[in-house]
Amino acid sequence: MSADLLELRGLSSGYEGSRVLWDIDLAVAGQDILALIGRNGVGKTTLLKTIVGVQAASGGQILLGGQDMTALPSHRRARAGIGYVPQGRHIFPHLSVAENLDAGLSACGTRTRGRRVPDYIFDLFPKLHEVRDRKGGFLSGGEQQQLAIGRALAGAPRLLLLDEPTEGIQPNVVDQIEQALRHAARELSLTIVVVEQYLEFVWRFANRFAAMRDGRIVKEGKTSESKASDVAAFVSI
Repeated sequence: MSADLLELRGLSSGYEGSRVLWDIDLAVAGQDILALIGRNGVGKTTLLKTIVGVQAASGGQILLGGQDMTALPSHRRARAGIGYVPQGRHIFPHLSVAENLDAGLSACGTRTRGRRVPDYIFDLFPKLHEVRDRKGGFLSGGEQQQLAIGRALAGAPRLLLLDEPTEGIQPNVVDQIEQALRHAARELSLTIVVVEQYLEFVWRFANRFAAMRDGRIVKEGKTSESKASDVAAFVSI
């Protein structure tokens, strides 16, 4: 593994005076795949939103490749190499698949000016090529998830943030997405932080985990050195 790509130092965040994240310290090395686990409401999505700049930090620092991102707006963070796939996918339903992918490319501004959607997006997700002229709103849930991931990858991020990528997806499509992400991580030297409740997927896909409780990270480890059953209490209700 290479040096840390993402580093959070004492990161805090919240909404309208209500604090959600408390002094988060976390380091993610280049080409790591880190899973954030925990029950609903513990701050996992808020943490991703704070990293990407959708939610403002109230304290601490966010470093990407040693560069301080904390005060930058989200579009500047995207240009620096942070890709984000939110929970619920949030594709553009009235745009075609091809137009959605183009939107992902243009979101990174001058860093990708003059480029077209890379062929590897369609290599990773062949279905997207088949339905490239179809409007996003007419895709199945699994196809929309593939499109959302493809749109994020179109901007050539260094860091990809994924929020519940398996939610509501059929098992065979989950397998396809997992294999595509594995290939992308390996071939594109991609670092991934994924919020996920499905521990079987986490233990297949991620090499590290960080468990959250009450807005804090309370346990970290390598998936190769522990069992999913050891941390099941963090996600069970």
